[in-house]
Amino acid sequence: MTTSTRLKFAACMTAILLSTAGLWAQSKPPSSPSTRAGTNIITNNRKLFETWISEANDLVTVGSGFQAVDNPITINCPGPNSCTFAAEQNLQVNGSTSGNRWAICTEVDGNFMSEPSCPYLGLVSSDGTYIAGSFVETMHGLSPGQHTVQTFVYSDLGLNRSIYAIVYRVYGP
Repeated sequence: MTTSTRLKFAACMTAILLSTAGLWAQSKPPSSPSTRAGTNIITNNRKLFETWISEANDLVTVGSGFQAVDNPITINCPGPNSCTFAAEQNLQVNGSTSGNRWAICTEVDGNFMSEPSCPYLGLVSSDGTYIAGSFVETMHGLSPGQHTVQTFVYSDLGLNRSIYAIVYRVYGP
């Protein structure tokens, strides 16, 4: 395993651990879709059709609200049946303002995914130290054909977006 691969793996594992610790901040960002109350969806025996990995190791200052993390990607549901789409989002951020909530959200064809809706992952550190978070969203019933997907980071007051790795997957029957 190369040093770069080890660093990416460590960043992803850190993101998973820190997001688990940050579950106390479970409210959703403004303007994100609400989840269907009381719905428990279990999907199994699906065939993986397509996988895309979007990643970068840079530092970008972004403003408040929803800001693009990666470039739009075109995915394909081959049909004839509908597909299930999953976005596994891992992101590292820092900042200098206290009380700054943040979240990771993915759009499909310009609409935020809602299974489940994107929760706040906690507060951006105000002392400039990095924190990481991750979340997985799914979309069932994706129609056959091409779709555009893109992930966004949300913050109340802006932040510095750093290392990220996002895995997009399309599944079918």
